[in-house]
Amino acid sequence: MIGREMYVRPVRKFAVLAVAALMTACSGGAHGASPVLPQGDTGPASHVRPLDTIGGGSSLVGGLLKILLGDSAPQLGGKTLQHLYIGVSRIDVTANGQVTTIESYDQPKVVDVLQFQKDAAQQIGDSKVAKQKYDSLTLVVDVPSSQAVFSDHTSMPLTFLTNTPTQSSAGAGATTTTVPDGANAVDIIAAQPFSVPEGQTQEIRADFNAFESLALQSQGLIANPVVFVAERPNSALINGTLVNANGDPVANATVVASDADGNVRNTDITDAKGNFTLSTLNRGSYTLTIYNAYTNAAGQQYQASGQTSTATVVQGPTLSLKNGHTKKITISD
Repeated sequence: MIGREMYVRPVRKFAVLAVAALMTACSGGAHGASPVLPQGDTGPASHVRPLDTIGGGSSLVGGLLKILLGDSAPQLGGKTLQHLYIGVSRIDVTANGQVTTIESYDQPKVVDVLQFQKDAAQQIGDSKVAKQKYDSLTLVVDVPSSQAVFSDHTSMPLTFLTNTPTQSSAGAGATTTTVPDGANAVDIIAAQPFSVPEGQTQEIRADFNAFESLALQSQGLIANPVVFVAERPNSALINGTLVNANGDPVANATVVASDADGNVRNTDITDAKGNFTLSTLNRGSYTLTIYNAYTNAAGQQYQASGQTSTATVVQGPTLSLKNGHTKKITISD
């Protein structure tokens, strides 16, 4: 593949049978098979908070930073994604070029991100950090423990693209970069700033956007990760419904929220009733754009149905969101 690197896990002798099973699942022959990985919310018994053990701890001036992970389920090539297991080995934050590890697991913390939709999330890390503005959040993802399970019970490993530009029609994922990290891991770097105030707990929700990140292709399930972050509890939600000129729902349309500077801050696809949710948004002004034909960051194509407009792209409203605000809106195409 030109212009991109594809991260493929190395084959281990003891994993030959597991790999063979996954290959069968990818070919559609594993219907009824049980998922390979455990259910979400499971993780290792022990982990390390580096700042609490190496020159840090309660004496550190600053606040407590908590990292939470979640998402919502998309349709991929006619298959409904039911579970998306992401194995997190380490969490880093960066400020002024200085990288700080706030959590590190001796065994990957496996989270089924699809179990945490809208504003829900699983906590995957917490540590005392300095009071300052942080430039980015990095999730070090263990490739062998990350996989997808569909509603027909087939399962597929994730093949991560690294150093690959987004293919999104809207430019979603421009602030996320994925690079290799050793033989079995990738670093997913979300370059969206956030701040930790003095003496307070700051929660950061990381939205691993499965709709935007995944593509079901002939070579398997491709991941070009897109992660959006926002500060909780002040983050906001947009709950909307997209209808046509007759008031009937428009399904499979992509709704994009862009901030006042034109940066894409989240995306979602409408369901059969035309409903969508845009989560993990900080307060501010957002313009919504509706795509009746859309290509996501990983190259998966989506086509709306039920729309009245013949335009590929329809300009939506501009909304102002306050801290902790949930905005409900109906949009006609």
